[in-house]
Amino acid sequence: MKKRKLDEAVRCSNCGGNTQYIVPITFGNIALIALQIIIFVMGLGALIFYVANDIASFLGLLLLSSVSIARPLYRTRLICKECAAPIHDATLKWTLGSGPFKRIPRLRRVNTDVKQPVLKAWLPNATWKKLCISYHQFMAASFEDNNEARSVRHLKQLDALGGEKGALGLGYRYLNGKGVKEDHAKAYQYFEKIAGLNGKWCIEAEFQLGCMHMLGQFVPVHDVKAGEYFEKAAHKGHSLSQYNWGLALIDGWAGYEDYVKGCEWIEKSAAAGVPEAQEVLGRLNRFKS
Repeated sequence: MKKRKLDEAVRCSNCGGNTQYIVPITFGNIALIALQIIIFVMGLGALIFYVANDIASFLGLLLLSSVSIARPLYRTRLICKECAAPIHDATLKWTLGSGPFKRIPRLRRVNTDVKQPVLKAWLPNATWKKLCISYHQFMAASFEDNNEARSVRHLKQLDALGGEKGALGLGYRYLNGKGVKEDHAKAYQYFEKIAGLNGKWCIEAEFQLGCMHMLGQFVPVHDVKAGEYFEKAAHKGHSLSQYNWGLALIDGWAGYEDYVKGCEWIEKSAAAGVPEAQEVLGRLNRFKS
């Protein structure tokens, strides 16, 4: 395996973004965590149950201190902050020194190629991809409330695998500035990407694109363009889009008026349980009577 000089200032070769080190979930890291927990419990037990015994107390303190010393043993991975692409791993290796001590082996932290999971060699590519998509979806949802940065990292990896939910989630994150710096341009790009795929989540993306055109987020205010996106999503069954498209037809801000059709879309939205549509429908009925 090729070794490289450890360099914290490496930039991503894919997008040129900044990088950071993380601790990946590998068999070795999991085993090391389990070992640290066992050592910590043993050290704590020696301190609690053998307080009067000096040797046991010393052993307990030694075990507890070894928990923090073991941290450099973890395999770390350098990934891109922007696209979450893995760049290289860093781990401890026995290497020969330089100069007068070149024949004396020593432990050094060196960069190596990214270690591929063992399962990847056993499973078909399609099965492995589905497994990775499911894993990143689960991890992104798990860390959504308590570790937003980690959730975003899994969403980026999910997007790189072609998971629509990853791009949609990133669109929402950049739109609202949750876990990342608010960036309406990136949000628009992600929503546009999902809308173009015409998949399961395209109606959510079309609704958000309509809202961005209506509110002037990143793009100039363009009611007609907003109406086009709301109409597409409304025909696919998106209840909020049905409400907005109904209002567009009634008020005429989508480019033309059609009161009857607008009322029909408001009724569909109200039947789907949208409170705003139910309120508007009540007012329209009172107006008719």
